[in-house]
Amino acid sequence: MAFPVGSAVEPAAPTPRSSATARAVLTVVVAAVTSLFLLFILAPVAGLVAAGGARGLSHLGADSELRASLWLTVVTATTATLLGVIGGTPLAY
Repeated sequence: MAFPVGSAVEPAAPTPRSSATARAVLTVVVAAVTSLFLLFILAPVAGLVAAGGARGLSHLGADSELRASLWLTVVTATTATLLGVIGGTPLAY
């Protein structure tokens, strides 16, 4: 298929091999940075859970205020997620 010279629709030039290599390197860098970010988020949370241990689980069963606060957190987070999906999906289109 021939396109007129200077037309807005021209076939894209083949991607050079160096572009594919650069994209692969960028993917690895983004994955490494994301992994470090998750590590800095998850490591303190895992430390808190490990510090609480079985004693923390026994308190969860005995303390009604703690159960109520966890339930409030679950309900609030679920509601916020659903509202974000319901409100955000139409805006994405």
